Amino acid sequence: MEETPLTYLTFDEFRWAVSCVMSRQNNLPQGELGMIPGFDSCNHSPTGHETYYNMETDCSETFASYDIAKGDEITM
Repeated sequence: MEETPLTYLTFDEFRWAVSCVMSRQNNLPQGELGMIPGFDSCNHSPTGHETYYNMETDCSETFASYDIAKGDEITM
């Protein structure tokens, strides 16, 4: 059987991988985590946002912490 050489992640690659997963995790009821792929299309911003699970509507809702005008870029 042929052995494959070991490959190692650099610290920058590790940070990128962790940020990909962590930026997509969102808390759902009963401690479950859900992924929101739509977040992938948002650029990042230091102003931030908050995401909550609304039990009444059974939906995840995201609120920006800044005003958004028509035509503005949406960031997270």
